[in-house]
Amino acid sequence: METQTGGSGPREPWYYSGRKVTAAVALGVFVIVLLATIPLYTDITPADKVGLSYGGGPFEGRKFQGVYQPGYARFINGWGDRLFLYPVTQRNYIVSKTEGEGDRSGVDFIQATSKDSIPIDFEIAIYFKLNADLLRQFHEQLGLKYQAWDDHGWDRLLNDYIRQQVEESLQSEARRYSAEALYADQATLETLSKELGPVINRRIIGKAGGNYFCNPDWSAGQECGDFTFTIKKADIANEAVKAAFAARRESEIAIETERNKVEQAQQQARAIRTLKSALRAGNSYLYVLWEAIKSGVVDFWVLPSDGKLTLQTPSRSSE
Repeated sequence: METQTGGSGPREPWYYSGRKVTAAVALGVFVIVLLATIPLYTDITPADKVGLSYGGGPFEGRKFQGVYQPGYARFINGWGDRLFLYPVTQRNYIVSKTEGEGDRSGVDFIQATSKDSIPIDFEIAIYFKLNADLLRQFHEQLGLKYQAWDDHGWDRLLNDYIRQQVEESLQSEARRYSAEALYADQATLETLSKELGPVINRRIIGKAGGNYFCNPDWSAGQECGDFTFTIKKADIANEAVKAAFAARRESEIAIETERNKVEQAQQQARAIRTLKSALRAGNSYLYVLWEAIKSGVVDFWVLPSDGKLTLQTPSRSSE
């Protein structure tokens, strides 16, 4: 046995110190590895998404484990478990001819035929919230099929379950209206939007197998309600046909303007006849006013006192 001479006591063998160093190093490595691997077995949910946890480790089935609400703090999710995140904020699906505005890149529209067999290009917008009360059902029926937790998968799902139903509904219902009404009358588009919203909702529910897309004001625990559907614009597809409609509209405006001029002249003539009749009856007060009108002292005069006829003097040139 080794002993220390000239000191206060026996000295530890060198290999005891080595073991301590080795243990300390091993503990440090273990802590580092533990800290490095914690993110692999924990998850968090962002403030705008809800999470579904499913088992996926080597010794367990891929069964549902729970729902984690938006903003949930970091939690242990297990080795190999999956957390699928879906949006809880208001979402939209937009079809627009303006590049960068719609869900599809470039110019986009949905074409349908009017009652008078004229192709119409529609631009639409849909606003909704994903029904978080049915999130597990949505995920297992549709989400897994499309990998809808990913942006690309989400876009494919909306194309199949929203876009197609909108197209079919527009192509069916637009045939009830003339091209002129769809193109030039905003009230017609508002009416069609209100009629189509519930129709599209029913179609989507029937195809998807559940009411997954709610009103944009929906909150968990409430009745889902129909999402909001709006026709933003309807445009005649053929430029030549559109130009013909515009020309006819201008002609109608010109005719209406001339009609108004004729009506104004007729009113003026009736006023003059009323005035002359009053003058022949010897009304000196009316005679004085008549002379004032002719001289330009007054600009107009209402005849008779009930205000039904107005005599407008000719416009005076500026001095």
